[in-house]
Amino acid sequence: MNKIKMIIGVILMSLLLQCQKEEITLSPKADDTFFVENNGCSMRVTVKGNTASGKIMLIVHGGPGGSAFLYHSEDMKNLFEPQYAVAYWDQRTSGASQGAANKETVTLSQFGDDLRKVILVLKHRYGAATKIYMMSHSWGGMVASQFITTGTNQELVAGWIFANALHDWPLNDQNTIDMFISMGDQEISLGRNVTQWEEIVRYVQPLVPPISSEQSKKLNDYAWGAMDLIEGFTPLNEDDIIKENQITDRIPQSSLLFNLLNPVQGRLCSEVNNVSFSSLLSNTTTPMLICSGRYDFVCPTATANDLFMYIGSADKQILLFNHSGHNLEEQPEYIEAFIEFIRLH
Repeated sequence: MNKIKMIIGVILMSLLLQCQKEEITLSPKADDTFFVENNGCSMRVTVKGNTASGKIMLIVHGGPGGSAFLYHSEDMKNLFEPQYAVAYWDQRTSGASQGAANKETVTLSQFGDDLRKVILVLKHRYGAATKIYMMSHSWGGMVASQFITTGTNQELVAGWIFANALHDWPLNDQNTIDMFISMGDQEISLGRNVTQWEEIVRYVQPLVPPISSEQSKKLNDYAWGAMDLIEGFTPLNEDDIIKENQITDRIPQSSLLFNLLNPVQGRLCSEVNNVSFSSLLSNTTTPMLICSGRYDFVCPTATANDLFMYIGSADKQILLFNHSGHNLEEQPEYIEAFIEFIRLH
């Protein structure tokens, strides 16, 4: 009988300990990894840097199918993390996230809801007064736009950094086409990479958005390749960041690859191919920092200018980085701009 009581006691104690709230210690050198569960998906979040600052920049990464691992550069470690914390969140069907990789759960509205859930978890873990700043890049701009224009979600964030991103898919396609024609004509006249530019210009000239998802994908492929055609400019190689952090960040290469190649990503792109948030953003009053790279064909400066025009916030700033393409190549300059924006808000 005593043995039975002892076993029952151990079980009850175990259950009690499992129900206790996790103790989170704020630190200038935090390195926390946890998973956020939402609608069948387990999404990895790694928080690094100065959580004691009370301010966290949440990465809303590109893709779809990319990973927050790609943003953990040496400059982010050395410049940003000593001052503020960074939450590296892998969206569903991205990076190290697991589960719910099907058509029904991979929708833009679901991504927006996932973002809301991640923010709520961050505030629960690090304190309700913790300020969250979204840093959306590329595809992440669509996710952040979905989130910010839904209900009262904008009340959950202290600021929005829109870095080389998009908020209006058909408009962005048009801006890419226009940039190709303008830059292509210029480069052809200068006799630089003439064959490649003539191929691109010949393809894009007949296109009139909204275009098909297949045409949009082709446009995106050309946009990535075009950055290699600009003389004197070298795009940032994301693979180098993965290699540098393979061990320290415990990056699962297989998961990264399988998520990126999942055919559900193509279906998601088809869903958002005609989605525009331009007219909806007039109700957004969140402070904004809008950044754009001069050689970004994926999300051209004209897209950033459109967001600046439509966003309802009176507190907004737009910056052009003259030696950058799509991947925030001027890392120190971008990061210093992020730091200054967060400092002021």
